Amino acid sequence: MTAGKASVFVHPRLKVEGIVNSTLSALVKDFIKYKSGEYIHYFGKDVGYIRPEPYAERAELKHLHVLDKVKSIQMRGNTSNAALIYTVAATRLNTYCIIDFVAEEAHETARDMKQMREWIAAAESFRDKF
Repeated sequence: MTAGKASVFVHPRLKVEGIVNSTLSALVKDFIKYKSGEYIHYFGKDVGYIRPEPYAERAELKHLHVLDKVKSIQMRGNTSNAALIYTVAATRLNTYCIIDFVAEEAHETARDMKQMREWIAAAESFRDKF
């Protein structure tokens, strides 16, 4: 975790969805708290993507496992099949962009190279600005 208040941007596509999806809005608020150093009980493993090589790593494409809020049990490695997809700013400390939220089948979705290329492009676009 990093100290200090995090700055979090949300991909425009998610902003529109967030207006009608209160769960997504709550996730974004909790992501800000999490990246500002607070513990969020339903957030699990937070790791970077490594495939496709080397593009996902260069784009700092990452995913944060979102555990079931109601049954947040200790699963092996605190993983789940739901994830917030995000990236880190290239030149600004503690600045992030949430690119997508995959509520189900996040691992399967990450195996789709077309989807990965879209996420990588969104990450690179954000990193070019920040």
